[in-house]
Amino acid sequence: MSTYEGSRQFLQKESSDGVSLYTHLANVLLKVLSERPSDASAVFEHLSASVKEGTVKPDSTTPPIGQQSAAAKQLKWAQTTQALFTVPDEPPEGGAVVPDMLDEANMWEWGGVSFGRLETYRLYLSVKKLAESLPGEHESLRFWGKVTTRGDDYIVVEGKALDETLGEFDEALQEGKDGGNRYTYWVARSAGGEWKELPPVTQTQITAARKVQRHRSVMFVCVGAGGEGRPRAMATLQNYNAEIVDVEQIKRYFTGDLESPVQGYPPFPGSEINLLRAQIARITAGACVSPAGFFEVDEDAEPAIIKVAEDESINEAFPKAVEELMTTDGWVHHEFELNTLGRCRPMPEKLDDEGNPIEEDDPPEEVAPLRSLAEDSEGSWGFRTCPAGAGQSANAMVVAKSLRWPGAIAVAFGKRFTNVYSGDGVKFGGEGPFQPSLPPMLQPEWTPGEDEEGLVEQSDVLVDPNPPEGEEEDDE
Repeated sequence: MSTYEGSRQFLQKESSDGVSLYTHLANVLLKVLSERPSDASAVFEHLSASVKEGTVKPDSTTPPIGQQSAAAKQLKWAQTTQALFTVPDEPPEGGAVVPDMLDEANMWEWGGVSFGRLETYRLYLSVKKLAESLPGEHESLRFWGKVTTRGDDYIVVEGKALDETLGEFDEALQEGKDGGNRYTYWVARSAGGEWKELPPVTQTQITAARKVQRHRSVMFVCVGAGGEGRPRAMATLQNYNAEIVDVEQIKRYFTGDLESPVQGYPPFPGSEINLLRAQIARITAGACVSPAGFFEVDEDAEPAIIKVAEDESINEAFPKAVEELMTTDGWVHHEFELNTLGRCRPMPEKLDDEGNPIEEDDPPEEVAPLRSLAEDSEGSWGFRTCPAGAGQSANAMVVAKSLRWPGAIAVAFGKRFTNVYSGDGVKFGGEGPFQPSLPPMLQPEWTPGEDEEGLVEQSDVLVDPNPPEGEEEDDE
């Protein structure tokens, strides 16, 4: 080692306060050059003392602000994520069917929605853990999507319940297996978090939004994949018929807290968990689409239901030409539409005292199942091929993107298709600025008709509290 290198290392040794002589001299020279005193040698000691006083002396015993909490969050995330990779001693038997999410994620990426490969794998393991924990009441589970919030995001899973496991519903208030509550939804704040089942949707909640979605599935929501946030808990989204109707008039970003109140006008009947369920219902009804021919209507069922077509019919109809899938005529809605009452089916008949049905004054118009996207309003959908550009392949993927629900896409390739949502849960409201709903007009004062007398103030009747004694005797 040369004399210069040895001297430099000696000067760079840190003292007890954590500052080396080399660093101190460099800072003093920098101060001299920046201030340029008239007699630098005379004030050198003062400049050195000034630099020493201004030097921050970190306390090695106290960690920086936020370092402890950040380390605790990272440790908790690692522990919850590690639990996803735990292999059970005995593989579970039966349970809900979970599609290959890793394969579907490749199609989502072509459609412009990606959660990252590592995050997707953690989400896939989390959905499988959820399927293993269910007591065999659901036929299948699928990853529905992610709803972004101002806090932790909601991860949503949709489950199709078995008909025999569906509970009883008051059809006048909620629809059961033939309507909005056929599906169950769960939410969670992270891939390693606990799932919370959303409550069933009520007709009142659905009517709050005018156009709402149904509940043929159960949905689960989780907030953030392995992220830290509010306490994670299993939750199921409730039925939201009434909430769905009111929700279309509400433009509100989610807070990430399922228990937070929904403040604003018009008033919403429930908390954020109900608003989330209502929005999920609306998105499912309006943006879950598939290539025409994959589903068919079972006319023998009462009432009619939508089911997957026979394998023979699918093999004959698919794969479709790219040109056919690039138009609205090549796609259909494979979920029932929500009417103005927040229902998929007509209201049950009301009977009078004699048992005769009572006709409704203005019943909502029934929408035929498997309606074409061509029946939607103009500008509701956009289509593109993947990959796009010149030299289009005959076997390219086709992406249908909802312009009414930003973040909702459907991807079709060969004999397969998939739906996913990744957005803030707010419907596109048009080109103009948002106009808050105004309160109803004040009712006019009553005015008398031609043969009616106007309202007159009644004259006050005065009673003397201390009448004369003579008047009291007369009264007796």
